[in-house]
Amino acid sequence: MKNKDLLTLWGESKYFLKSYTTAEIDNPSFIKLKIYPIFDRKKLNQEIEEVLSVSERPTLEPIWTVAKENLEKLISGLHKIQHALPIKPNALELEIWYNFNFLDASTRLELPNNEYHSYIEFTFSKRHTCMPCLIFPFEDSKPEFWTYLDSIKTQLPFELDEKLLRKVYVKNGSPSSLKKIVRPN
Repeated sequence: MKNKDLLTLWGESKYFLKSYTTAEIDNPSFIKLKIYPIFDRKKLNQEIEEVLSVSERPTLEPIWTVAKENLEKLISGLHKIQHALPIKPNALELEIWYNFNFLDASTRLELPNNEYHSYIEFTFSKRHTCMPCLIFPFEDSKPEFWTYLDSIKTQLPFELDEKLLRKVYVKNGSPSSLKKIVRPN
């Protein structure tokens, strides 16, 4: 991800989602907090302890399902203890997942032909990562696609490597093959 400061990165991520996608910032698909046994629970601050006290722990695993209304409190609490987290192995991870379609930034209307949802999963810890699966509703990599990509690229909360772009061919409702997309010269 582009920035190491959690609050700045979270702000940039929310801006991207709000400006260019149909994602509802306050309504992610899921929020999970993992606290691994290596982490000393005494280092948790009051904000995180308050969130854990009202969160569901569905199994014996060290994973809590966090209610959406506690997301901002959890981000703030994690920001305050981030310096105390080890880099390896991971001791505490906050995972947030959003499903969405892309919007036209100027009209705020959903791009046509959004047959499949995109998603992005953020993992916040000592280091921050995200796993995006961006599905653009363009039939081919024509100039409209590159114009749209260029319009959102600077606002993405992660570095986009164009070498990883692929056109997906769908057969019977499922992806069947991929073809590399190359920007025309």
